[in-house]
Amino acid sequence: MSPEHVSRPLGSYDPTEPMVISYGDLIAARNAVAELVTILNDPNDPPSEYHRESVRLGVRIAVVRDGEPYIFDTFEEAVAWLVELRDRLRNLLPDLPPGRREGT
Repeated sequence: MSPEHVSRPLGSYDPTEPMVISYGDLIAARNAVAELVTILNDPNDPPSEYHRESVRLGVRIAVVRDGEPYIFDTFEEAVAWLVELRDRLRNLLPDLPPGRREGT
């Protein structure tokens, strides 16, 4: 049985256990972060102040270091973190599905 189909007992997630998610979900997360960074850095349609603050606060909630929420002081810090996340995900995942080669 694939690890992504193993049911987990109810209760809190064990932080020492490796996180197992489906490959498709990981690809979707990579693509979503890349698209968000593209939208936020679009010079032809910059985000409004409301959207800038929403991103700063929203990304802050998603980032946890040592069990404590990390607070971004500026929109630019939040976007920089998203760029780093996008780049880490790009380095971990291939652009093509497994077994496929360019041109096929």
